[in-house]
Amino acid sequence: MIYGKMDNVCHIIGNGYSRELFKDNEGIKIGLNYYGVKKVDILFAIDDIAIKHLENNNFYNTPTVINNTYETRNKNVIDRVDAHKKKLPFTLENYPKGSRFSFNAGHCAFLWAKKKGYEKIHMWGFDVLFNGSLLSLSDDLFGHSKEYKTNEKFVNKARYYIDIWNKIVDTPIYINMPIGQKLKTTNDNIIGVNV
Repeated sequence: MIYGKMDNVCHIIGNGYSRELFKDNEGIKIGLNYYGVKKVDILFAIDDIAIKHLENNNFYNTPTVINNTYETRNKNVIDRVDAHKKKLPFTLENYPKGSRFSFNAGHCAFLWAKKKGYEKIHMWGFDVLFNGSLLSLSDDLFGHSKEYKTNEKFVNKARYYIDIWNKIVDTPIYINMPIGQKLKTTNDNIIGVNV
């Protein structure tokens, strides 16, 4: 089933500061981790802290997709996805042995939308793909300080999130970003759009 208008356009709205560039466009709107954009069609939450927040708010009465390990019977949960928390389905090179990786909500939302048949996927608020930052408009909500989100752990996490994007994107997607910014990716299917 395809949610939203039947034009096969999907907008995945992340929580980077460039999310504010998003205008209420045609097509399905997927929000990530919390209800940061009004009138989204679907919410995605992968980390347990985000799912617990949504569950405490009855998922804002919005159809929601969560990871396949979190226990809940809430009627708003419409689907579950594998975030590969134990092991990625591919290898990431140039990281210390024993490094642990997993998909984030954005990765999972993209793969879900692609599987559901959306042909044109626009992404907003994915600052990590052009400035390497994991600072988020949801940080205060989850108790994350700027110092915490800019320490070495998150610098490395940003790098491997970009590497995961490079591995999983095999169809054109459009990253909406501020004028003057350039993508930090090596995948030609990830297309930057300055707005």
